[in-house]
Amino acid sequence: MNSHRIPGEKMENGGSNISRMTSRVYSVASLKAIRAIRDRQLERALDESKSGRIIEMVKLMIVISVPVVTLIVLASVLLTEAIVLYNATNKAIESIHRATLLSRFIGNLQRERGMSAMFLSSGGENNDSFNALSVLRAESDSTLTSIWWPEYGLDIGGKLYTKPEVHVMMAEWRKMVDSDGVTFRNNILFYTEINESIMTFTINLVTIPDNYELSKTVVSGDALLHLTDIAGIQRALGSTFFTLCAFSTVDLQWFSELEGRSIELLAIALQYDKTVKESYTTKQESSQFVSDLLRSKKGLMWSEAYKENCRRFDPEERFYNSREWFHNMTTYIDIIFQIRNELSFHTSGILTDISKKSQQDVTIYAAVQIVVTIVCLALSIWYAIYMNNMTKCLRDYARHINHKTKELALEKRRTEKLLYQLLPRKIADQLKETGGVSAEYFASVTIYFSDIVGFTGICSNISPMEVVDLLNSLYSVFDACIDKYDVYKVETIGDAYMVASGLPETNGLNHAMEICGMALDIRDAVQAFRTACLGEKKLFLRTGVHSGSCVAGVVGTKMPRYCLFGDTVNTASRMESTGEAGSIQISEDTKSILDQWGACSLQCRGRIEVKGKGTMLTYWLYGMQSPRTSRVQVIV
Repeated sequence: MNSHRIPGEKMENGGSNISRMTSRVYSVASLKAIRAIRDRQLERALDESKSGRIIEMVKLMIVISVPVVTLIVLASVLLTEAIVLYNATNKAIESIHRATLLSRFIGNLQRERGMSAMFLSSGGENNDSFNALSVLRAESDSTLTSIWWPEYGLDIGGKLYTKPEVHVMMAEWRKMVDSDGVTFRNNILFYTEINESIMTFTINLVTIPDNYELSKTVVSGDALLHLTDIAGIQRALGSTFFTLCAFSTVDLQWFSELEGRSIELLAIALQYDKTVKESYTTKQESSQFVSDLLRSKKGLMWSEAYKENCRRFDPEERFYNSREWFHNMTTYIDIIFQIRNELSFHTSGILTDISKKSQQDVTIYAAVQIVVTIVCLALSIWYAIYMNNMTKCLRDYARHINHKTKELALEKRRTEKLLYQLLPRKIADQLKETGGVSAEYFASVTIYFSDIVGFTGICSNISPMEVVDLLNSLYSVFDACIDKYDVYKVETIGDAYMVASGLPETNGLNHAMEICGMALDIRDAVQAFRTACLGEKKLFLRTGVHSGSCVAGVVGTKMPRYCLFGDTVNTASRMESTGEAGSIQISEDTKSILDQWGACSLQCRGRIEVKGKGTMLTYWLYGMQSPRTSRVQVIV
């Protein structure tokens, strides 16, 4: 009996086993599904992480490439500058060499000009001067043949001349000189025009790299070159003087002007280069007799007694004096040319040193650029790989913190800016630190009130939006005026404008001057104020000012405002309401403070009836001078 089983027991056990098996199948299926979802999420996360790291790697490479590229660009810039300097110095050396050859031709023409003038002044009858002139002409032709000349020609008198054309032009002129077909003045002007054209070309030909000392040297050299030409003209004029024993009025004036210019040019040359000054001093000492003789000869040109004696000289004696002047001036001009050649040689030496240094720099910078490029690229790649893994989390976290910090700082600045617009900085800072502000008593302040005369009538003729635009434009002008003074804008109510000085920071007794100066500026600004809604119609302010004591504090918790309390406020308002259009009415208390400065122009209005105050003595404020310069002017 004990082994007999109750019918249905096996069935129940079988059903229980099936349920457990079904639950196990479901559990396995759920686990597989969860694992599949997790694997997909992990794979997706790995893909996102990989792509994100690649992006971060690219960003890091870009960031690192900035200093690398900067170094490469810097090396390239230095290399380019060295190459440019090397080419510029070589070009400058070549231009100085060419300019020196052209200067030699200028010297030949100067001597030929002087001897031609001497020959013409003698009437073409002096064989010695003609023989000397022939020699000088041959030297000029020889120099012109050997020197460098621009291929396109050189501008002389507005026309380009090549070498052969210059030869032809000079040959034709010499024929006219030999036949006595020109005046000595025209002869001087002919050669002078050629010389000035060549000098202008020579000066422009010399290109010096940017160097302050070399630029001064070039200026000195240019002055010396012009000095030689002026001295050459003086040589020609002087030779004529000693041949003819007289100067025409025009030639005397010309000689005097040339003398002044030569002194000026010599001063410039000596001032701009110390080597020129040293060389000139040395050569002047070694040829002092030339300077003394020239000085004495120039003195004879203004001597009427010499002119009378000279007319008694025979032609040979006159020619001797003329030839003596010519040779001494030639010696002087040769000295100037020697100094200029020495200066050119000195400049070429400096440029040669700069060229060698720049050539070395080219080599060094080229090597540096190659090394920097290779090293920077190698280090950049290594650094990017090394830092990528270590800085990823820190970079993300820092970016997040930095973003939040910027947002917080921006919001803080906005809040502070808004708070400082509503309240004085001192009060706002105290309110932030303590949460409250105690009322403060001020023994002496000045309060300003103003409103627009006829504002109600104006508002009735324009739209509400135009009223807002009008007040906004007008108060923007007011705000621009008060920024120049130590004042505080208390509030604006409609067309009323209230300003105070002496609070929240005390300023002694300056508050009256600050408010009065501001009131005058605002009055002038309103007179010039124009707006589209009013057309050409002008606005007029009624202004009142009063000085005294008051209490200031923050009122309210929802919308706190910095307000002023006391009889001074009421009195200032009465000064405005009892005033007149376009005028500034101040109280006797304000006037007594202004008396201590003595800087305002006032007119006594007299006693007026003031509501709540009885009669008060008031003044009109018209203008203001500089403080402490004069007493107050009161017109009774």
